[in-house]
Amino acid sequence: MLKSLLAAFAIPELRQRIQFVFIMFGVFMVGLHIPVPGIDRAQLERLVNSQGLLTLFDTFSGGAFRKFTIFAMGITPYINASIIMQLLTVAMPQLEELAKEGEGGRKQIAKYTRRLTVLLSIVQSIGLLAMLGGFHPGGGGLHIIEARDLNHVIQLMSQHPGMKYGLLEIRPVADVNEMMKESEQRRRKDTSQ
Repeated sequence: MLKSLLAAFAIPELRQRIQFVFIMFGVFMVGLHIPVPGIDRAQLERLVNSQGLLTLFDTFSGGAFRKFTIFAMGITPYINASIIMQLLTVAMPQLEELAKEGEGGRKQIAKYTRRLTVLLSIVQSIGLLAMLGGFHPGGGGLHIIEARDLNHVIQLMSQHPGMKYGLLEIRPVADVNEMMKESEQRRRKDTSQ
């Protein structure tokens, strides 16, 4: 096996490809440690752990979503762009002809795929920020606030600086039914005293 590896490094083109993979891996590892500012990492960690879909998305991003680093999108924009280009190759005669041209056509389609990846990265990252509630004129970032019940949430949110814009969204992190039961029990306790 060692002889095969040394033989691979003897071929200049293969050596360049292997070096490129290691360099990109290094860039990704550095990017995994550059956080997006304005995010409470502990709160986001709890959110990801409590939501199965977010845990799955974190897996596809190589753990970057949980840390909310600059590479939080992972490889999903590229995967999406590749799928879109494959579908468009079947649907659009121009791309189909380009694919049939051989190596030159495939290189051109790969170039289109990379450009579409950049566009999808921008769109998906804006969508991700909007989904997490941090994309509004009142300020950026994800604001996760723990509250006892809905009344406490209303009290806390009325004091939030973003309230003047009217763009706040409340999402339960825990099971809503359990929260409602606890709230009802407290309300009964308060009224009986």
